[in-house]
Amino acid sequence: MSNKIERKVIKLAIFGDAPGKTSICNTFIYNQYNERTITTIGLEKFEKKIKMKDGKEIQLILFDTDSSYRFRSRSLSICNKVQGAFVCFNLTRRQTLEGINLWLEEIKNLNKNIEIVLLGNKCDMNDEREITIEEAEKFAEKCSLPYFETSAKKNININEAVFFLASLLYEKKIFAKKNIYANKLSKFHKTFSSFKLSKFQNY
Repeated sequence: MSNKIERKVIKLAIFGDAPGKTSICNTFIYNQYNERTITTIGLEKFEKKIKMKDGKEIQLILFDTDSSYRFRSRSLSICNKVQGAFVCFNLTRRQTLEGINLWLEEIKNLNKNIEIVLLGNKCDMNDEREITIEEAEKFAEKCSLPYFETSAKKNININEAVFFLASLLYEKKIFAKKNIYANKLSKFHKTFSSFKLSKFQNY
């Protein structure tokens, strides 16, 4: 019973040095933006039920993480409990992009099977932008990762990014389930064929 329930749950986390991760979570979960969002200390858990393309409902769990050095190891400890991650940088602060490689390395070291999507947040602040679209896309391409430019304030690409990653993981689970079934069926046919051959030979 627990396995059936678990298949309907997708767990994600959001990492990165950029401020605004909590706002991204709030925008997706509650469809609201607050200028005075309190910075996350340690880990914060958000939950929301969403419908996939096939009409089935899943429980999405999103962990907001603390990027401060003091809580970095605690934040990264969630890697083994999630299937997907967003790694976020601030388009108005170049140094947040420069720290992405370290985040990617640490996340992959803890969970080699995790699916990662890059987010360039605050795309609505064009006048303060320090990282161009071309530069961000080139970086994502170099990392071989999907990339979305987002704005929690204007609710740009927040839902799209979350549904993209959730759908990717959902399809991955379905494929794995079908693959397991196919393998079991293949073993059954091999066993049955061996049984028939043995019976014929004995006869």
